[in-house]
Amino acid sequence: MKKIIYFFPLLLIFGLVGCRNNSSDEELLSAKIQDIIICNGKELNSPFADGVGTVDEPYIICSSTQFNQIGSDLNYLDKNFSLKKDISLSDLTVNLIGSTTNPFIGSFDGGNYRISDFNYSAATTDFVGLFSKIGTNGVVKNLGLINSTVVGQNDVGILVGENSGLVENCYTKGSVSGQTRVGGLAGRFWESASGVSTIRNSYSEATVNGTGFVGGLVGWVRGKIKDSYAKGVVTSAGDRIGGLVGTVDQGQIEGCYATGAVTGRDLTGGLIGIIGGYILDSHSTGNVNGRNYVGGISGSIGQGSGSGYIDHSYSSSQVTAQNYIGGISGWVYLNYGIKNSYFNGSISGGTYIGALGGVNYAQTLNSYSSSASLTGTSAVGGLHGYSGVENIGCFWDAEISSIGTSSNGAGLDTAGALTTAEMKTASTYSDASWSTSLWKIVGGQYPTH
Repeated sequence: MKKIIYFFPLLLIFGLVGCRNNSSDEELLSAKIQDIIICNGKELNSPFADGVGTVDEPYIICSSTQFNQIGSDLNYLDKNFSLKKDISLSDLTVNLIGSTTNPFIGSFDGGNYRISDFNYSAATTDFVGLFSKIGTNGVVKNLGLINSTVVGQNDVGILVGENSGLVENCYTKGSVSGQTRVGGLAGRFWESASGVSTIRNSYSEATVNGTGFVGGLVGWVRGKIKDSYAKGVVTSAGDRIGGLVGTVDQGQIEGCYATGAVTGRDLTGGLIGIIGGYILDSHSTGNVNGRNYVGGISGSIGQGSGSGYIDHSYSSSQVTAQNYIGGISGWVYLNYGIKNSYFNGSISGGTYIGALGGVNYAQTLNSYSSSASLTGTSAVGGLHGYSGVENIGCFWDAEISSIGTSSNGAGLDTAGALTTAEMKTASTYSDASWSTSLWKIVGGQYPTH
């Protein structure tokens, strides 16, 4: 009987993986078989299935009870762990891992397995997440959290309340709510002094609700997020709300996107609420609804002293707000700017509306709009509602635009109105010195990335 129990999971895996002659499938199958062998009969071992907690011999986790041991003892917070099967936390009172005074500084490798049913409600508690805080040099990777419901106060995320380490190849699904610094994956990402911390190759499909600094992936960021995305609906009655991140302070967003609907008040963006840094090679497609300083990519670019750009990015969002609304950014401060970007969504609102920026105080380079609908009461521009500087190599399709060539955008350089044929002519862009390494420019089409 014991032998039948031993081999049944192997047969199940053979059935799931199939019989394709593919090395990646073979490697996956081999790894899963090894994991079954490792965990077989050890689910009740205490405190862990195996291992000594070192890098070479991490503690092995095969059950929810073993997983819950990590947060029960401060001595485990600098150790190494490896998850070897899917587990559910539905029958446990979960011990959050780490704290602000004793963060998790070890490593946790989820092995591409999933933890389900992480349900935690503590509406007056800060730093809430499966990992309360990941400290400098802490690593969490290759882990999925599904069917999760998390409630906290400040610094709240499904995976981690505050991260100062590395989160890589992780994802979350479910819902999370709190007050400030709330995100689908992490509440706050605070880059460590060593500068090695980051979030990369991760995503969230969770619905997110908070009162301020709220994002589909992370609520507040100082650091770098790369090759990540968010698809969940983000809702707040407050300010600094984004489809991906609520606020980026001295940070960089690269290769990221957001598709969920975003509803906030001031400083609301389809990707970022407000950014003091750089957005590179990123985009947004979800509907955006806010009050003032609202944009398809960001509500505002520019926070404090410094400089930055929204570069090589685009939005196709439908943006609805009252004032200071941009297809790319609602407000662009001095020393910040927009370049190599485009907008092909729609905007509806009151005053200072532009397909690129609502109000712009920085140079805009080699960008365009193919929006057919820009609707407002005054200061509606094909490029900017108001521009305090001259724009270079920027165009909008006035033939399809609801404002036509009679842009009433205020300030400098409201030029750039072209016909559809001109917008789809390759020489229009080569004559303006657009980079063919950044743009796909084909005759008969609008440029794309």
